[in-house]
Amino acid sequence: MTMNIYKGIVAALRRTRWSRRMANVRDRSSLASSTNLDQHAIKIFQSAVEAVLPNQMVQKSLQVDRDELTVKGKRYHLDHNVWIVGFGKAVIGMVRAVEDMLGSHVVGGVVSVPVGIQKTLQKIGKGDMLPREGSVVRVLEGAVDNLPDEDAERAAEEIFYLANGLTERDILIVLVSGGGSALLPSPIPPVSLHEKKEVTTLLAASGATIEELNTVRKRLSLLKGGGLARSAYPARVLALLLSDIVGDPLELIASGPTVPDNSGPDPLAILYRYSLEDAIPGSAWSILCETDRRGADPGVAARVQNVLVGTNALAVAAARARAAALGYRVLVVSETLTGEARRVGAMFARLLSRVRRTYDAVADGDLAAARRVAEAWDDVPAAWRDAVCRDEAFLEGVASGTPLCFIAGGETMVTLQGTGKGGRNQEMALAWALENCDDAFASFLSAGTDGQDGPTDAAGAVASTQMALPVDSQMYLDNNNSYSFWEKVDESSNDGSFRRLLKIGLTGTNVMDIQVLLVKLAK
Repeated sequence: MTMNIYKGIVAALRRTRWSRRMANVRDRSSLASSTNLDQHAIKIFQSAVEAVLPNQMVQKSLQVDRDELTVKGKRYHLDHNVWIVGFGKAVIGMVRAVEDMLGSHVVGGVVSVPVGIQKTLQKIGKGDMLPREGSVVRVLEGAVDNLPDEDAERAAEEIFYLANGLTERDILIVLVSGGGSALLPSPIPPVSLHEKKEVTTLLAASGATIEELNTVRKRLSLLKGGGLARSAYPARVLALLLSDIVGDPLELIASGPTVPDNSGPDPLAILYRYSLEDAIPGSAWSILCETDRRGADPGVAARVQNVLVGTNALAVAAARARAAALGYRVLVVSETLTGEARRVGAMFARLLSRVRRTYDAVADGDLAAARRVAEAWDDVPAAWRDAVCRDEAFLEGVASGTPLCFIAGGETMVTLQGTGKGGRNQEMALAWALENCDDAFASFLSAGTDGQDGPTDAAGAVASTQMALPVDSQMYLDNNNSYSFWEKVDESSNDGSFRRLLKIGLTGTNVMDIQVLLVKLAK
């Protein structure tokens, strides 16, 4: 069978499958009109984002009483001696919160933020997240498409010089969030910024995880891996961190500028794992081959406090509460979701199929029968299956047809195989749509809390069992071209008021991604 004939058969099968699905949708149109799952998915995601906006995270973490700042039991004497530096997608809102709380005690600072974030926040009515007029903290923009560039390098240099000039009486508040690695590029000579970017690009294209990327990057950096804390010594350093990494390891958030580089995998082993030892620039290889690791200096460590102020778990908790308020039985299947985005999307599709089969196989409300069927699920992650079986209230929902909500949080990855445009969340939603052949009413949302999925202007996408799929849908997935796929779906939609490509603009926060699967069952 030739490849063209094979593709023709696949396309025909997809058209047939879609025709059957549309027939089911038409037969139950009254149910569809009464339950707007797509809109609910977006509302649940919005609640997750709102729960981790940086200003309120900072305000919860700091206590100020006249000339004393207290953070997690540690006290700092305030005497117009506070400096602020920061880097990441969420730090601009953190600056505003710190200045509002400490007032004139803040005497200066520099933060490095993504290009366009100030304009975007103003445009979407979030100007209250920006520093006030007359702020003593300079805001520098860089890192187009979340990649280190010359503007970000200049910002890193200014941060380095500010930290180097501090004294024992000074307090340096370091604001850190996701995207910080790209916004704090300070390569160790003789490595150039271009060469460091080349290493990062090669790793990302090979499917390296964010942990692996940061492990290599910080070994090539002056400020990462504890370098910023060493530069600021003997000043006291207070780092406030929003985590964008599964498990919240402090040493890997923005590559750990205030955390000693005394743990983690060997960067050379990472390069060998992806067969990149002969591909990276020689200058970078030479630096990485140095055997000394910049461990903790007791004197520096004693002057540093690292505080985690925002996490994906907080966002997931808020999403769960909103879904419950909307009337869903809610189950959090993972707060540490990782893996290949398209495979995870397929797993969520199989989860939907298994839930549907379980519902169809048992009499309404037969909890024991539903548990027996669910325990036999063999093509979804064991942890997900076990979570359903252990949660009696949720299992009752499966058996009775109550609207269901599955929530996950974490960060997946994409291994580039094509030349298209997209991001991990858009690709996951596309894979879910292609894999799903169930006639249940369901919607699946996958989106980044920062509002930016890959090098695109979308946070992610919302897929539905009720949406029409283009005949050539598989081609988009094969070419990593999920953004174009969702654009095409939106262009062909009969109702232009709802867009499946989720464009919300930069949110001002960043605690990884959220997935929401909503299911409405009916016999």
